[in-house]
Amino acid sequence: RPGSNCPNCDTITGRCSKGNYTNKNRNAWAPAMLIFAQTARKICIRIYAAIPLASRQKMHTFYPSHYFLALLFLASHAVSETMSETSQLHRPNDWRLTFYDGSLSADTLFDMGTFNASYDSDFRFQTMALAYRVTAQRDWTWELEGQIAKHYQGQHHEEFNALIVFRWHQFPWHEAVNTNIAAGAGLSYATDTPDFELEKNNGKSQQLLGYLMFELALALPRLPQWAIIARVHHRSGAYGLFGDDIRGASNALAFGLQYRF
Repeated sequence: RPGSNCPNCDTITGRCSKGNYTNKNRNAWAPAMLIFAQTARKICIRIYAAIPLASRQKMHTFYPSHYFLALLFLASHAVSETMSETSQLHRPNDWRLTFYDGSLSADTLFDMGTFNASYDSDFRFQTMALAYRVTAQRDWTWELEGQIAKHYQGQHHEEFNALIVFRWHQFPWHEAVNTNIAAGAGLSYATDTPDFELEKNNGKSQQLLGYLMFELALALPRLPQWAIIARVHHRSGAYGLFGDDIRGASNALAFGLQYRF
């Protein structure tokens, strides 16, 4: 049963080398997850087909939007292929519940990555995210995540995000500090066009945009189900994929807690 100590089970992925257990919960969710992943893959193909030929010819130069499409396509392909398999897995901790609070920044992702960004404490938001692990290997996992965000300071609207997440969780110091990093891509819908984005981008933004997420999670080995997280929360037009003149609509740095169950 889930939570039982099995000497043949990997403590991270839950894979049982002897096949002693099966995850009935996973089997119950498999059809829905398979449909979701296959639909995401078809959407990626149709988005590319809808791009004008002149814009496709420019794709000899790779822009972030191309990485965005590539990540979505490869992730949905990997998830759908894995969910199509009939492998028997005992996998505790398939779910992640994350809560974080963040501040928006008018600077770029590059500025954030090089620690040169400044953050506007007058624009804050809180997010609750729920992720489900759809496939697991020893070193990495694929997850599907949904988010509900509330912008409560500086602007007042809700934001709904859906994304596919790749997570890497094997590091040499794992026994000292349980560490994993994640990156995700998907769609973001705001109930109102965000004032911060309109001000930052000369009045150019929209409710539906592309979404990117980057996360660092740290946990104590004795409490692996609880983690402190730092997350980059990014909405953008993906270099013309969601509006010709919308680029880097908003960035945010957030900190919070994550619970696996």
